[in-house]
Amino acid sequence: MSLDELLKSGVRKQPDVSAFAARKGNRVTLIAWHYHDDDLPGDAASVTIDLTGVPAGAPRVTQRLIDEGHSNSFTAWLAMGSPQSPTEAQIRELEDASRMNPIRDGVKVSREGDSCRIAFGLNRQGVSLIELEWKP
Repeated sequence: MSLDELLKSGVRKQPDVSAFAARKGNRVTLIAWHYHDDDLPGDAASVTIDLTGVPAGAPRVTQRLIDEGHSNSFTAWLAMGSPQSPTEAQIRELEDASRMNPIRDGVKVSREGDSCRIAFGLNRQGVSLIELEWKP
């Protein structure tokens, strides 16, 4: 979807599933999102990203995720009854819920020559930060 279409129509017909990546030396960082203007349940997106010109070997992969069940203090706040004046204990719980802890087994990386393919699922309204680092 082009920026002009996005500004004119919003993201209503189909979700916006996109990503971008940056590379510095032996490290590639990418961010992917699965967005829709309507905050309604929907299917997870299957995301595949092809990178070319990557270093040799297998990268160390770290994924951090923000969605309904990961790194989401709003979901935790709703679960505790939406307190308008949270207690100190509730504030600590909300802070813990907001931390972007790495998740395991969410990303599959396959390699062919100097290219690699990164594949993962991404829930609707989710954002994923993925870091790949190759040893020099």
